[in-house]
Parts: sequence; structure tokens; C-alpha cells
Amino acid sequence: MQRTDLICEKCGFIGQPRQFEKLPPIGGCLLLFLFIIPGIIYFMFKSSSDWWGCPSCQAPNMIPVTSFRGGELLTARGMTVPPAVPAPAPVKTSWQLKLLIAAALLFGVLVLLVVSMSY
Repeated sequence: MQRTDLICEKCGFIGQPRQFEKLPPIGGCLLLFLFIIPGIIYFMFKSSSDWWGCPSCQAPNMIPVTSFRGGELLTARGMTVPPAVPAPAPVKTSWQLKLLIAAALLFGVLVLLVVSMSY
């Protein structure tokens, strides 16, 4: 157990949270290839509906083991808070959305160019 771990208030799982998706990505891909603007809107909405939660029970209420409530949950299970270790750098995933939007816009421009050259 590391100091950066989280504990689930519901089931007591100790570890890192997992990202869960409410909407499947296949629908967005289909919308993106058929209708560009609705596809972009779908992916923007989808990225805002993802959430992080407990890998064991999928509850969204995980708290740091170093917090007061985390310490209470640990002592109730007969465990102690681990010594301090440096936290890893957070991984940023916003570049994926920006790349997807840029690709969709580029595709839209190419389609407009092809259509305008055919007339």
C-alpha cells in the first residue's frame, strides 16, 4: 500500500481508481464518419460523462488513505497509514480529445474541398 493510494468507503478496496465510461465509443465513431458535427458533440459529451471509481465495486467515492476519514477506515480494518512517498506525475489525456477534434475538422475540410472541386 502506498501513500498515494485511495480507499473505497463502500467496500474497503485500497489502490488506484479506474476510469469508467457511460457511453460506448463505437457510437461516436459512427457519428463522426457519417455526420461530423454530431460526432464531435458526442465525443465532447462522452468525455465529460466518464468518471473514476473503485475497480472492485464501481463506487465513485474513493478517498485518500492519508485523509482523516481514510485513516478511520484503515484503523477499523486494523491497518496503518503508510509512510510518505512522492506522488507520481498525473497522466493527461486531454490531448486525445484535441487530436480527435483536429482530425474531424481536417476530414470536414477535405470533404468540402472535394465537393467544391466537383462542381
